[in-house]
Amino acid sequence: MEKSQRTAIAQSPSMRFRRYGRTTHLVIESAEDLRSMLALEEELWMATGAPTEGIGCDRPFLDLLDADDDGRLLCADIKRAVEWLLSLLRDSAGALSASPVLRLTDIDVSSEEGRRIRDAAVGMLARIGRKGEEEISLEQVRSIKSEMEKSPVSANGVVLAEASKDDGIKAFLADILATVGGSPHPDGKQGVGKEQLDKFLAEAEAYRIWYAEGNLTNGKKRTEIMPLGPDTPTAYSLLASVRGKLDQYFAQCRILALDARLAGNFGPLRDSEKLDLTESSVIEDLLQKSPVSEPIPDRTLHFTGALNPRFESALLRLRKEVLEPALERQIETLSENDWGVVKDFFSKHEAWAGKKTSSPIAGLGMEKLSAYSNGAYAGGVRALIASGRATASAMDDTLLVEKLILYQAYLLSVVNNFVSFPDLYDINQRALFEMGTLVMDGRSFRLAVRVRDRAAHLKLERDPLITVIGG
Repeated sequence: MEKSQRTAIAQSPSMRFRRYGRTTHLVIESAEDLRSMLALEEELWMATGAPTEGIGCDRPFLDLLDADDDGRLLCADIKRAVEWLLSLLRDSAGALSASPVLRLTDIDVSSEEGRRIRDAAVGMLARIGRKGEEEISLEQVRSIKSEMEKSPVSANGVVLAEASKDDGIKAFLADILATVGGSPHPDGKQGVGKEQLDKFLAEAEAYRIWYAEGNLTNGKKRTEIMPLGPDTPTAYSLLASVRGKLDQYFAQCRILALDARLAGNFGPLRDSEKLDLTESSVIEDLLQKSPVSEPIPDRTLHFTGALNPRFESALLRLRKEVLEPALERQIETLSENDWGVVKDFFSKHEAWAGKKTSSPIAGLGMEKLSAYSNGAYAGGVRALIASGRATASAMDDTLLVEKLILYQAYLLSVVNNFVSFPDLYDINQRALFEMGTLVMDGRSFRLAVRVRDRAAHLKLERDPLITVIGG
């Protein structure tokens, strides 16, 4: 026996060791053995770390052991789990038999956590019609947990539409989901949480304020933002559709006023001999890139002259629906100066329109958004979200009961596949880290482990002192 093992025994006489192969393993078969294990120096453990994916055990249990969620179990994880289990069981018979059934009388209620677990277990038994019984199983706990996860208000305060009996609030929740999205609910659906509710209300309020700025109220027919009254948005949209082309036209006119010889340099016409004018798409592209009319030095657009067919209809509409109402006179031509006046005429509307939100909330319409501004809708949803705290508390208690049952059922087995390896040397048992059986050349090899990083494992395979068989 190694010196360090003799030292460990001297420090804790209750430690028992057994020889397997060429190594000595701590015997862990009782609660006292588990306590002794806590005093065993880590260099005497058979393993000091292991990937959770390489351990064939209940996955939620392994996730509980892996406190930092790094996918590995370390000595500290095992010690912490053993200490917690021993502190909560006054009778460890269930742990030694790996029982998935927790006897309420086995719980040590001298601590607040122990009392909480017992009270939660009593409540859960009453919930399933087994009031007064003294045992609760892992299957029962998980059934209750699954039922709780399907609650329309999750422990995280995510609300499904069916959580409310009020049709108005149901519609409100549906519109929130449709416009700002939702959060995942344990039931697999999307629900509304505080984040989505607050975002919806903020965007809805911003849109209502924006809309009110441009709204014609108190009998007003026109405002600075709506200079043509209710026709302003349509008129501005028409102006915006040709604004770039008209700006281009007058810029080209200014160049000609400087030097008329530059006329041949405008547009794609100078390269027309290179174009295939038998293709309609080529012609359309040519018209799109060409000026709205032939630029002239006097910086005037003649509506009675030749207009680019691509823009002719829009320009004639612009004349009647936008330019003449803005200039308050009939026109046959548009000067560059008048064009500037018209753009200034719509400048306040342009600035206002530019602030319009891109949020889908605008699509709900002001009638619905005004109704939603009533605090009753938001208040109803906030109350539902708040009710999730009760669900969260009950879920926390349920998870705590599940944790104790899982530790009782599986911890001893994991300890005997981490601190000691008795199952590895027992032909009638399989170690938790043995993954299947490798069959090769008419033989079966049970000592098979899963390799996460094949490239890293190849380095081990190159060691001449180690024989590795892979499949």
